[in-house]
Amino acid sequence: MRLYKRIGIIGGVSPESTAEFYKHIIHLHQKNYPGKAYPEIFINSVDFEKVRHFQLEKDWESYAAYIQEAIHQLKTAGAEFTVIASNTTHIIFNRLKTDREFPVLHIVDSVLNYATSNGFKQLLLLGTRLTMQSGIYHDRIRDDGLCLEVPEIDEQDIIHRIIFEELVYGKINQSSKEKVKSIIGKLQPDAVILGCTELGLLIKPDDTEIPLIDSMAVHAAATWKYAGM
Repeated sequence: MRLYKRIGIIGGVSPESTAEFYKHIIHLHQKNYPGKAYPEIFINSVDFEKVRHFQLEKDWESYAAYIQEAIHQLKTAGAEFTVIASNTTHIIFNRLKTDREFPVLHIVDSVLNYATSNGFKQLLLLGTRLTMQSGIYHDRIRDDGLCLEVPEIDEQDIIHRIIFEELVYGKINQSSKEKVKSIIGKLQPDAVILGCTELGLLIKPDDTEIPLIDSMAVHAAATWKYAGM
């Protein structure tokens, strides 16, 4: 029997993408190793309302303390490492106390490693307003050959509204899909980073000729791979 590190997932932001993140790990394992010996997974579903309050108030200290406690709870439960199934929550990543004995994998590293390994240089980042306007992605770029751009401010507002008024509730609207497709088509990058774990619920590979980097799927795959190392 193949042995895996026990996975800890900080979820709940939002529940829709957390469920997809979990299922992606399981389905990836099934594809590679038929049977029922899945990796052991602990999910700590945090309070989305608290998280939104910290974000809106820019209370980064309380935000980090809340996520730090969630990580500690996973470690106490028996997880051997953890991941955060959300892009925007990584805005407080550098405030977290992490160590080599209980690592926290960074979603942006998973995404940028995927982009580099596939030869993508010009990247369009879509996500929440905080993700697009902060340094969550820009500050992790180590390859001078990568160029990261974001949509215009009014387009960022459209994407942000779709995420928080529709996708976090599992609502998929065709009109919203067309709006996002229009934004992607206008900029024509090498690849589009779906830098919100809910965006993959709306935009699928068949919706555009431009390659998609679904942060949820890529980070879930990196999580599964790390658990088996």
